[in-house]
Amino acid sequence: MTSQPRPLILISCSHSLFEVPGIGPLRHQAVFERYVEAVVSAIQGTPLLFPVLRGRLDTIGDYVRLADGVLLTGDSSNIAPEIYGGVLPEAPSNRDTDRDDTVIPFVQAAIAEGLPLLGICRGLQEINVALGGSLHQCVHEVPGRHDHRAHRDRSFPDRYLPAHPLHIQPNSWLEDILFTRGIDPSNLHINSLHGQAIDQLGRSIVVEATADDGTVEAIRVKDTSALVIGVQWHMEWYIQETPLHTAIFEEFRQDCLKRQASRNCDLSYKPRSI
Repeated sequence: MTSQPRPLILISCSHSLFEVPGIGPLRHQAVFERYVEAVVSAIQGTPLLFPVLRGRLDTIGDYVRLADGVLLTGDSSNIAPEIYGGVLPEAPSNRDTDRDDTVIPFVQAAIAEGLPLLGICRGLQEINVALGGSLHQCVHEVPGRHDHRAHRDRSFPDRYLPAHPLHIQPNSWLEDILFTRGIDPSNLHINSLHGQAIDQLGRSIVVEATADDGTVEAIRVKDTSALVIGVQWHMEWYIQETPLHTAIFEEFRQDCLKRQASRNCDLSYKPRSI
């Protein structure tokens, strides 16, 4: 009896410059290891890095057809404001326009194909922008909003500890899955490490949760054939210690398994005898 193969999960990469001794800075495809660990442990999937394509957008369809789900990662770079009609800042923030040019059309193709998507931080913003939404470039400068950026005076792991309450929308998808798992949706706290946030919602996007200042913290795309969700906080940290994170990852995993079953693909490894 063969075991069920793990769902194949694409993990979006970013372009980064790394200093190579004796050579200088070289462009690398990069992804923080915790996203890979989350796919392996929380989603129980097989991770496949989805690279920044730089002009090879004709291959997007190949990736969409190959995968059972997609994890859109967070990153220190910001989506270029010209994509969503934002005002260009006097001092341009950290950009990764090659990732923008890859992931935005990929999100559109993946949703049309019925591919489950889970966006984290920048990934949430990419889903929103791909569907015609816009962003606050500096949410801490919006009247009435708090400063959601990371506490630089804390150790790196401590920056991902809970920073503020999470308010779940009544009668939402997220409230329902929490009630189903016996999790109290009125007593949740999340980390906060972002400078940008959703301004105008994209097409078919509904708000699932907010911060106490009204900042959008979780979204879902309605009327899709697969689960498309995004969270503004970093749920790749402290997964086992945080029932909220476990619940969302498990729901995403189940949808990826449905996608896998619908494709009727057997990718399990069958070693040959020598």
